[in-house]
Amino acid sequence: MNVKIAILVGVVLVVLFVGSVLVGARKDDGSSTDSNGIIDRLASVAGDPSAVARADVAADCVDDDDPDLLVITGGCTVAVRNDGDLRLLRLLAIDALEVEAPAPEGDLEVESEVDAGEEVSVAVGEGVTEIDIDCIGIGLTECRARLVAG
Repeated sequence: MNVKIAILVGVVLVVLFVGSVLVGARKDDGSSTDSNGIIDRLASVAGDPSAVARADVAADCVDDDDPDLLVITGGCTVAVRNDGDLRLLRLLAIDALEVEAPAPEGDLEVESEVDAGEEVSVAVGEGVTEIDIDCIGIGLTECRARLVAG
């Protein structure tokens, strides 16, 4: 009986995957910003990951006067502790910077260049995640980012 259920679940997953690929293939603009009904419905059921609690964030580049401000001189490592489900660390780049972090539950490093004024969210899995932030730009030795609450 369990084998039949497993086969049925596998067939349903394959059908959903093929259906989503076919729906995406009909669009000829190549854009990945369009919403996908199936994906949107699954995301609404699962919900958004919660924000990282400020108390779980540690870095040696935290400003002395403003604990939500990171003043990065060359580079900085932000350590985020997470004892549960997937969480998001949100950063607002005051200056242009590069963020590099391990993907949750994998061996892949994810890297993103963030322009000044843009916000970036970093997914944090269970355990301690180290996120590297570097300044980018010609002659830029100091950059700033703000930890965004909730």
